[in-house]
Amino acid sequence: MATAAKVDVLLPYWGEFKLLKKSVESVLAQTEQNWRLLIVDDCYPSDKAKKYFSNFPDKRISYHRHRHNLGLVKNFNYVLGQSTAEYCLILGDDILLPTYLETALAKIDEADYYQPGVKIIDDD
Repeated sequence: MATAAKVDVLLPYWGEFKLLKKSVESVLAQTEQNWRLLIVDDCYPSDKAKKYFSNFPDKRISYHRHRHNLGLVKNFNYVLGQSTAEYCLILGDDILLPTYLETALAKIDEADYYQPGVKIIDDD
């Protein structure tokens, strides 16, 4: 029986595939390896993400596509409801530094919420 992930990384998706791919790559590059990534596609008009993640080799990553667009808030609420780990992170068009999860887990202690620092990559 597989053990549960320490952190669920939740990614409600609606947008450019290249940004999604960069976000996923940054999760894969984490020094903390005990995570699960759930990508929830809110019926984005392109099927690039569906094709790319349909047989993704890393089984910690799962992909779900809604049949109809739920909208931003409902998709965020849906993805949050899928979390089963002790901790969760909601990711947007973000790129995590490689030690992000390791640092967050080391510092979270008894906090209910953790807001890390951010670094702006560019204007887009």
